[in-house]
Amino acid sequence: MRIGALAKALGTTPESVRFYERQGLLPGPSRKASGYRDYGPAEADRLRLLLGLRQLDLPLDEAARLATLCADGHCKEVSDDLRRSLPAQRSKVRRRIAELRHLEARLTDLERNLTAGAEPRPLISRRTDDSDGRPIDGQSHRRDPDKTSRRGDKLMKQLDLKVTGMDCASCERRIQTTLSHLDGVVRSSADHKRGDVTVVIDPARASEDAVRDALEKAGYKVAA
Repeated sequence: MRIGALAKALGTTPESVRFYERQGLLPGPSRKASGYRDYGPAEADRLRLLLGLRQLDLPLDEAARLATLCADGHCKEVSDDLRRSLPAQRSKVRRRIAELRHLEARLTDLERNLTAGAEPRPLISRRTDDSDGRPIDGQSHRRDPDKTSRRGDKLMKQLDLKVTGMDCASCERRIQTTLSHLDGVVRSSADHKRGDVTVVIDPARASEDAVRDALEKAGYKVAA
C-alpha cells in the first residue's frame, strides 16, 4: 500500500505519516523494487493505534510508546498504563470544559452588551483571574448593596450577595454562566473563597429577586 492510500484509509495525511516516521514514532516500511515505500497490515495497524491514542489527547511520545507496545502484543501493559493515566486525563478535560464554558459566558455577555450599545473597550479589557474569578489587578471593586451606576444613558444597579455552596473556581464559572443567561444581567463575578457574588443588572429588565431565584435554582443558597 502506498503512503497516500494508507493515509486516506486511516483519515490522516501523507505529511503526518512522514512526520511520525522522521520522529522515530513509526518504523519505516520496506520499499518495492521501484523505490516506493510499501505499507503492509503491520504498519497500518500501528499507525491506527497511534492515531487512536492521539485522539484521546495523549502526548505524542506516550501515544507512540503505547501503540508500539500494543502492536507488539503487550496489550495488558497498555491497559494497565491507560487505567493509571485516564483519571488525570479526564481531569484535564473537565478543566478545559469549564474554561470553555467560562469563555462562552464572557462571549455571551459581550454580545449582549454590544447589542445594547455599550462601549467595547471596558468590556474587552475586563479580565478575570482563572483561579478565583476576581479581576487580575486583585482589586475587589465592591460597592454598597444599593449602589447604582450609569452605562450610557441607562441606570445600572449592583447587587452584592453572600452565597453558600460555592466550593471551587468551577462553581464560580457555573454561577457566572447561569447569570449570563438571565435577561437584564450586565455582568457578574463570584469569589468562592469569600462566598461573594456581585451582579450588575439593568433594573428595567431584571430584579434582585430574579437573580436570587436563578442562583437558588442552580443549587446555591443566597443569604437574606
